[in-house]
Amino acid sequence: MEEIRLRVREEGLDPMLKTKSQTDDQFILTALRNHFVFYNLSEGELNNVREYMWWTEISMSNAVFRQGDQGTCFFIIASGVVEVVVDGKNIKTLKTGEGFGELALLY
Repeated sequence: MEEIRLRVREEGLDPMLKTKSQTDDQFILTALRNHFVFYNLSEGELNNVREYMWWTEISMSNAVFRQGDQGTCFFIIASGVVEVVVDGKNIKTLKTGEGFGELALLY
């Protein structure tokens, strides 16, 4: 197992030291395989992405980021739900295993 540490940027997320288990690694790989940005990657490429995944916890009352903010991270929901709000309207609910913030990886 490897020690990992969240690199925090302007999102204000609290860093969390956590050792990823084999179950965690499989969860991440499955989520990546099911995401439209990553589904065509080879196993080696998926594992390279997995190695850079970090853990954080965000309380239900906090926003991960807000419309108009420049994102710096891609997130996979390990548990709970995330409401996607655009122009003050809930447009989608993301659940366990789904990811968001992929545009941050492109910029």
